[in-house]
Amino acid sequence: MVKFVLFTMLFAGNTEKKQVDTIIKWSEDYKLDYTDFGGEHFAARDSLAKYDTLALIDCFIKYEIKLVSGKRVIHAYAVMKPRTSWMKVKAPEVLKHEQGHFDLTEVYARRFEKTMNDTSIGSLHDYIELLTAFYNQTMDDLHAENDKYDIWTLNTPGKEYYYKWIHEQLFPPK
Repeated sequence: MVKFVLFTMLFAGNTEKKQVDTIIKWSEDYKLDYTDFGGEHFAARDSLAKYDTLALIDCFIKYEIKLVSGKRVIHAYAVMKPRTSWMKVKAPEVLKHEQGHFDLTEVYARRFEKTMNDTSIGSLHDYIELLTAFYNQTMDDLHAENDKYDIWTLNTPGKEYYYKWIHEQLFPPK
C-alpha cells in the first residue's frame, strides 16, 4: 500500500506544471557562470531583497536515501536553481561571491550527510522524524552562515578568510 501511494504521489503530482525546473548539482569540476543566472531580477518572491543587491542565488540541499546492506544511507548534495537565480551586474567578483554561497551549501550538505549516516535509528518513523528535524536545522544553520558570509565578504580580509575556509571545508588535507 505504501509503495502504491508513493508511486501515485511521484507520478500524479502537479500535472498542470508544464515547465520542468532544471537544477545544477554542485561539482568540484564545475564553476558557475553568468548563464546559470537566468531568473528575473527582483521577482515577486525577492520583494524583501535589498534594492542594492547585485545577485541572488537559489540553492539548497537535496538528498537521496538508499538501503545498502539493510542500512539507510543518505547522499546529500548542493543544488542551484538557475530559473530563480539572477544576476544584475555581471562582474567576476559577484560571480565568485555567488559561487561561495553555492560552495557553502555543499559544505552543509556534507555535514548533513555525515551526521545522518553516522546515526543509527531502527524505527523508520523515528528516523524520518530525525531526518526532517535535522534537515530543517541544517538549513537554518546554512541560512545563518550565508548571512555571516555576506557580512564578512564586504571587505578584503573577510573575503580572503571565507574563501580559504570554504576551500578547506570542501577539500580537507589528506
